[in-house]
Amino acid sequence: MIATGKCRRFTLLFIVFALSGAALAQTPPVPHAVQQAAHAYITRAALEAAVRFLSSDLLEGRGPATRGDQLARLYLQTRLEGMGYQGAFADGAWQQPFDIVGLKAALPKVWSFQGKSGRVELSWRDDYIAASGVQKPSVSIDNAELVFVGYGIQAPEFKWDDFKGMNLTGKILVMMNNDPDWDPNLFAGKRRLYYGRRDHHPHHRIGRLSLAGGAELLGWRAV
Repeated sequence: MIATGKCRRFTLLFIVFALSGAALAQTPPVPHAVQQAAHAYITRAALEAAVRFLSSDLLEGRGPATRGDQLARLYLQTRLEGMGYQGAFADGAWQQPFDIVGLKAALPKVWSFQGKSGRVELSWRDDYIAASGVQKPSVSIDNAELVFVGYGIQAPEFKWDDFKGMNLTGKILVMMNNDPDWDPNLFAGKRRLYYGRRDHHPHHRIGRLSLAGGAELLGWRAV
């Protein structure tokens, strides 16, 4: 598996609302004229119009540093400027540049696994999807050992340990998605806890494979 990384320039739209200490300390009654203006201008149609544009497929998902992202930020800046707001940065600028890292994976069409009972080949997109979480120009994994670790959870308060002292250095963990949900007294039942996330797993492993059950339930939006 190979992934390539690229650093891009991204900007953040920032708005400053000038609030004095006295205004924060007490909330005066809203003048009648302001209430009338709010009822006149803050309408369902006005709110839906902005949402309709920003959620349009023409913005192509508004991914960071993409053309759709730039259009979305320009739209917000223009609307706010027309309402009388001012940019917060030097010389009245509305956006603050900073660097982010973008990863674009170049993955094999077929990913092969060899076990005692035979060979398994997974097709890209049909059988598997993948991404690299390492900020390097290229990453490859060859002949790594797979270890099934259940849900991949260590939770002393529930007397639960899927690793049980195993040495996972240099291995790829194969695990089920989410956390156990069959008992309301265990991991809060169907409520997804921190243990259902993947941030807490051992960092000395070189990769993770999540079985597709959870992804099928959540759909592609969870990828």
